[in-house]
Amino acid sequence: MELGKQKHSKTEEAKMKNISEVELVSEMIRTKAKEQIEGLLNFKRENASFIELELRVCKNLNELGTIILENIIPLVYGDGYKGPKVEANEETIYNCVAKARERGLITAFGRISIKRAVYTEFHSGGIKSFLDEALDIEDKRKSPLVRYWSDLLGTVAPFDEAKSTLEKIRGISISATQIELSTESAGERITKAHNEDIKEITLNNSLQAISHQEL
Repeated sequence: MELGKQKHSKTEEAKMKNISEVELVSEMIRTKAKEQIEGLLNFKRENASFIELELRVCKNLNELGTIILENIIPLVYGDGYKGPKVEANEETIYNCVAKARERGLITAFGRISIKRAVYTEFHSGGIKSFLDEALDIEDKRKSPLVRYWSDLLGTVAPFDEAKSTLEKIRGISISATQIELSTESAGERITKAHNEDIKEITLNNSLQAISHQEL
């Protein structure tokens, strides 16, 4: 009975904490949005075209997007801290070396900063972040959506044009070389998956042929 009360109490504390953090983020967004709208009201239509107003609004939305992402990631995914030591298996042990190491990330809304726990592997000394793993950004500088966009553009246009298009449409600056490497990597993954599918089909066909022969 006492254990149940403790669990209920912890659950309520977690809810209250989330509500408090949500209110904090909401207030940040309201403050920033008010500042942006006041700036837009100073837009001089006599001296600029409507497309310039649209571009300013897009820029403002990107700024709000970075605020939301930076603050919502820890609420949804946590900070990746799993204790001072994590034993993944008998051969892999991770020791925490920092609870809040900062890293940058290029997202669909622009560059954001993420603070997360970082571990080092006991035997190899390699660095591990469980949050990076959850977000699919291990050893990557771009978010999954930005990688998808760059790969998509890289398959339908020359890499320098893909770079220019991404920068014009979303304000995301990625070099043509990065887009080329990312697109080639995606192509290799697709080819590998396709080859594995073919092997699976061939194996299944062979097994079916053997089965029919036995019948």
